[in-house]
Amino acid sequence: MHYHMPVLGFRIGRLTYITDAKSISPEEKRKIREARVLVVNALRKKERISHFNWQEALALIGVGPGRAHLTRTSTISWASCGGGIAATKHTAQMD
Repeated sequence: MHYHMPVLGFRIGRLTYITDAKSISPEEKRKIREARVLVVNALRKKERISHFNWQEALALIGVGPGRAHLTRTSTISWASCGGGIAATKHTAQMD
């Protein structure tokens, strides 16, 4: 869901692409476990009403794909995160 609006994710082979999402149902999370690569939005460090923040995106990555890429990130937020970018890159590349 993107706030109150349903959002479609895409699955192409073992690649899963989800953008503009804030929540994903347990049923859809099970499908993500089978992915080899996950692309997911992580808009900012701060809590957002309609998009995953970094912590939420990293928790979703923990569901089980072998590799993940964060998209829709804010460059202002990356800069304000200090050392967080290195930790995020390391966590997101779990292979």
